[in-house]
Amino acid sequence: MRFKRLKLRNIRSYREEEIHFPEGSLLLAGEVGAGKTSILLALEYALFGLQPGQKGSSLLRNDADVGEVELELETNGQVVLIERRLRRQSKGVSNEYAAITIDGEKIESSLTEIKSRVINLLGYPSEFVKKNNLLYRFTVYTPQEHMKQIILEDAETRLGVIRHIFGMEKHKIIKANIGAVVSELRSRVRAMQSAIAELEREKEELKTRVDSIAALERALKEKKAELAERTSLRRELELELSRLEEKIKEKLELEKGLERTSILIENKQANLKSLEKEIKELNSTLAEEKTHFDEASYAQLREELEHAAKLIEECRNKRVSISATIASLERELAETTQKRDRIFKIDICPTCLQSVSERHKHNILLESEKKLSEAKKKLSQMKEEIEKVIAQEQELKARLSALEEKKLGMELLKSKSEYFSKARARLSNLEDGRKMLVKDISSLQSYLNNLSNKLREFDVFDEEFKRKRAELEEVMRSEKRIEIELAEINKEIALSEREVERLKSRIKEKEEIAKKIEKYNEFSHWLSTSFLSLVELIETNLMFKLRQGFSEIFRKWFFILIPENDFDIQIDESFTPIILKGETEMPYEFLSGGERTALALAYR
Repeated sequence: MRFKRLKLRNIRSYREEEIHFPEGSLLLAGEVGAGKTSILLALEYALFGLQPGQKGSSLLRNDADVGEVELELETNGQVVLIERRLRRQSKGVSNEYAAITIDGEKIESSLTEIKSRVINLLGYPSEFVKKNNLLYRFTVYTPQEHMKQIILEDAETRLGVIRHIFGMEKHKIIKANIGAVVSELRSRVRAMQSAIAELEREKEELKTRVDSIAALERALKEKKAELAERTSLRRELELELSRLEEKIKEKLELEKGLERTSILIENKQANLKSLEKEIKELNSTLAEEKTHFDEASYAQLREELEHAAKLIEECRNKRVSISATIASLERELAETTQKRDRIFKIDICPTCLQSVSERHKHNILLESEKKLSEAKKKLSQMKEEIEKVIAQEQELKARLSALEEKKLGMELLKSKSEYFSKARARLSNLEDGRKMLVKDISSLQSYLNNLSNKLREFDVFDEEFKRKRAELEEVMRSEKRIEIELAEINKEIALSEREVERLKSRIKEKEEIAKKIEKYNEFSHWLSTSFLSLVELIETNLMFKLRQGFSEIFRKWFFILIPENDFDIQIDESFTPIILKGETEMPYEFLSGGERTALALAYR
């Protein structure tokens, strides 16, 4: 890692400053309070942010609310720019913003994420993301007041820092990982041993299942032979029944023919009986025939009826005409009377507006009386005439009624005459039909007797059919039973085979597990003995060489810083400094301030 540029704004004693770091070694020199420590603290803040326990107010300038740090560096061939910002708030000074730009790609994220990226870039252990970076403090920047801290730390912490610094932590991690792996392997072995606990029992069960399948297959073979025998017998019976069914069908056809013939005979006998009854009734009816219908008299009667109806129509028309005349005369009488009465009441003519004289009124009265007399006379004549027309019309209606009654009698006679004529023709037809029916019944009776004789020949097939069908049903039931048994055996074989496959699979899996257990045990034993011993030996040798080199440099720097003294210093196995004065070990606290500082600087 090489620092290239540092930009400060409102950081401790710096209000606005940009520092460019040259290549090679660099010495920060200046008076007390010149700002040397501020630069080192700003570098640390830029890299890791505020450390646990560090207050932002120790970095932010007292008269400022916002402080910023920008650090450009180069590491592993990458150019990195880190930006951080502090802000003063009511509760104190805190981180407000952080960003990192790697080879031009800027990432703005949380403070923890930025710190994690920086630690990863610089190759520090990830454990320092959430705690103080002791490696940085002890190897890059150690404040003066913290120089002796590494000396005063407990042996385990100090040894841990040394391991981190010189890359020896991996041996400790390897040993821890060996323990974790061995523990995990043992845990897996225990789990796998539990998984294969039933292995022997499952092998015995597999053998039992295989023997059971062999027995089932023998039983299956026997049942198949029995089924083949039953199937052959069933087919023979089916053929025999098929032959018998044909005979039964023939018998059924004969029975149907017998039944149809019987029904036909019954129907013809019923028809014959009906014909004979009808013939008897027709003979009785024809015996009642006495008078004959006269067509000429019937035609004359119809002419008389037409003439009478015509006369009645003429009377009706005449009556209507006279009634209209009477109504007209009555209207005329009423109008003339009203006119006469109105004339006697007026004195001035409404047309000419002149006075109407009594003479004129008398002339009008005479004229009106004359018209009234003539109308009354004519009205009386019309009434007498309409009475005559009404009387004539009633007489004609009475005659018409008598003629219609006579016509009805003649039509009835005509109808009877036609009926008797049809009855004689029907009687002739019925006699012919009766003869044919008698002949048909005789033929059908003969055919019926033949059918009955044939049916008796088929009676033997019924019993044989019933017997064969019973045998077939029994064979089919036994065949069905054997098929069910075969299906059950096949099902049991399939289930057993599936169980055998399952057991084989489980046994194979458990045998594989047993092999794994053996391998795990071998590997676990190798890790916990040979490999762990090798790692410890390597670590011991490396730590011994490291301690030798560390001790030489430590002694060299200590004697450079304090050339004239009677001390001897050594480094023990925990890298703790041992100060000897003669044969006596001197505690660190008994040293002078200069001696303690020289010891801390040499150790650093």
